[in-house]
Amino acid sequence: MKKTITALLVATTISNASICNEIKTRTDEFTGDIQQHNPYHSPTGFPSMFLHKYIEKESVIYSLNLTAKSSSYYRGEGVIIKFYDGTTYSFPEEKINVSRYDGEWNYDSHVILTSEEVVMFQNKKIEKYELYIFSNTITPEESIRFNLFVNCLTAVKKEQ
Repeated sequence: MKKTITALLVATTISNASICNEIKTRTDEFTGDIQQHNPYHSPTGFPSMFLHKYIEKESVIYSLNLTAKSSSYYRGEGVIIKFYDGTTYSFPEEKINVSRYDGEWNYDSHVILTSEEVVMFQNKKIEKYELYIFSNTITPEESIRFNLFVNCLTAVKKEQ
């Protein structure tokens, strides 16, 4: 039993390390500002959730980007996130951007997070979210990957 738990801990550590290595970093050559984010691809397909970390001089800004698709066109606002523990969190006045691509309407939001909200996303796993009236269910694998990326991005120090 003890060996099994140790093996799981080692596998998780290796998995976490490899996830952190997937973080993308771009440094602006004129300002020195740094942008980091989880990759725009994953083993589970094109992810619908991204966390961006912007390092500008001495300030750090986190932005949560969520996407949904539909064949219907509507405009509205508001983001609601449901976590696997049954709790919800909302950004009721968040603007939803709408664009058309490949025969579908794409809905996306770019939520600037407070430090308390970043901690919430470090500790909770997203089950589904709704952008205005369009919802997107997250697979457990994608939710775990996103949670690991949030933890990696918050642990990554400024790179020169």
